Amino acid sequence: MKDYTSMNKLLLHPVTRQQLDNFLLKPSHTLALIAPKGSGKGAVANELASRLLEVPPNKLTAYPYFRKYLPENHAISIAVAREIIGFIKLKTAGKKPLRRVVIIEEAQTLTTEAQNALLKTLEEPPSDTVIIVTLTDTTSILPTILSRLQTITLQQVEKQSALEYFVANNHDVQQIERYFLMSGGLAGLTHTLLVQNEDHVLVSAIREAKRILQADGFERLVMVDNIVKQKSSGDIVAALCTVSRSALYKEANRKETRQSVLYRWAKVLEVAEEAKGLLAQNAQAKLVLTNLFLRI
Repeated sequence: MKDYTSMNKLLLHPVTRQQLDNFLLKPSHTLALIAPKGSGKGAVANELASRLLEVPPNKLTAYPYFRKYLPENHAISIAVAREIIGFIKLKTAGKKPLRRVVIIEEAQTLTTEAQNALLKTLEEPPSDTVIIVTLTDTTSILPTILSRLQTITLQQVEKQSALEYFVANNHDVQQIERYFLMSGGLAGLTHTLLVQNEDHVLVSAIREAKRILQADGFERLVMVDNIVKQKSSGDIVAALCTVSRSALYKEANRKETRQSVLYRWAKVLEVAEEAKGLLAQNAQAKLVLTNLFLRI
């Protein structure tokens, strides 16, 4: 019989695993999973849903009282919020105390109107329902929303734990080390890179970051408006950090490497990390990208 009170299947920091196991033993009706993009929050949310509903992960989508909502065009609108509210109002059948789970991924993209619409639902969800939201940060979430959520911050796993986990899943040690460093130690992105999931938003952002690095200064500046318009500034900057970190690692491990090349990649990583910090503080994306692209 499957153990539905443990998260042993996933690669998690021991503290995070214990917090999630405690949640499964005594679940609240609302939970926020907080971690940077690429940490594997979506996988954790799915596994929690599977265990709460006692339904295998590969059958969740067929389960009538499970729904997952993701941003469209980098936002979750009030129309989607109303759809969520309508779904949660539906009666559920069965005798289990928990019969419905709703996942809202990247909930920081909820518009203010959508957040206000969901406020009462998050305050008083039905007794048979658990709402799980994932957040990369909390700066754009209304305090009234946050106050209604139990929160668990997914802590970063240690390199040795990642090596043991991915080796046990038949991945090459050198590739694991490379991608773990390339991802900045993010478990979800490490897995995505190892399995070459081309559909993942961060993988496509890495391709775009490589194109930016190959362009000249003028071409980069022309790209800024389109990146801002698509609301992908954060993904692109994170991808630039990933690409430069990987390049720095590869160059440092060459038998013969030029100091100028090492310096170049170290500089790109430094200014990309600086831009990442500025975006996290809600600095104007166009100014941040323009400054970054002039400096790389």
